Amino acid sequence: VVTIEMKTSFMRPAKVAVGQKLVARGKLQHRTRSLAFTEGRVYDADGQLCAVATGTFKYVSRQINQVPSTD
Repeated sequence: VVTIEMKTSFMRPAKVAVGQKLVARGKLQHRTRSLAFTEGRVYDADGQLCAVATGTFKYVSRQINQVPSTD
């Protein structure tokens, strides 16, 4: 997988006390044969939206590493 585009927008500081957790939710928005469009959101302990990220990723075939020639 190769990253084509990625963006993160920070809305507010995450306020989390000791023992509390942030909650992150990710979603595949759309997929084609060669691309995936995704979105992620992070919420603080009060459920307030703190950050949103989007990304576009391209599927690529894995190539077998070849030993470089010494010629």
